[in-house]
Amino acid sequence: VQLKFSHKLNGKTVRFNIDEESDGTQRLLDLLPMLFAMRENNHAIYFVDEIDRSLHTKLSQYLLNEFIHCCENTYNQITFTAHDVNLINTNDFRQEEIWFIEKTAWGSRICILCQTLICKKDRTPDQVKLLIKKESL
Repeated sequence: VQLKFSHKLNGKTVRFNIDEESDGTQRLLDLLPMLFAMRENNHAIYFVDEIDRSLHTKLSQYLLNEFIHCCENTYNQITFTAHDVNLINTNDFRQEEIWFIEKTAWGSRICILCQTLICKKDRTPDQVKLLIKKESL
C-alpha cells in the first residue's frame, strides 16, 4: 500500500508521495496509529521521543490532550520527551510526572524532579518557562 497526497496548485492537482510531504505531515502520520491504538483498552505503555518534533505547538498540545483523554479509564500510559516547554500544563500533569533533563559535558542528568514551586498547580506555560530560566541561572 502506498500513501499519496493531492494538493491543488494554480488550479491543478499535484500528487505527492509521503516522502515528498513536509516533516510535520510525516510526523503526524507517524503518531496517528498510536492515537488510534490508545483508544482500545490494551494495557500498553507508549514511548515517544520528541513528541513535538516538526509540529506546531497548538497541534502538539491538541495531540497530547487526545493522548491523555484516550488513556483515561484504561491501563494505557504515555511517556514522552519534548523541547517545547509550552506543552507543560500543570493542570494535566501531576508534579511528579514532569521531569527536566539537563545536558552536561559528561552526558545528561535529571536536574529538576518538579518538586519545587515551578510546577505549582494552575501555572501557565509562560510562568513555568520563566521560572525554569530563573532556576538555571
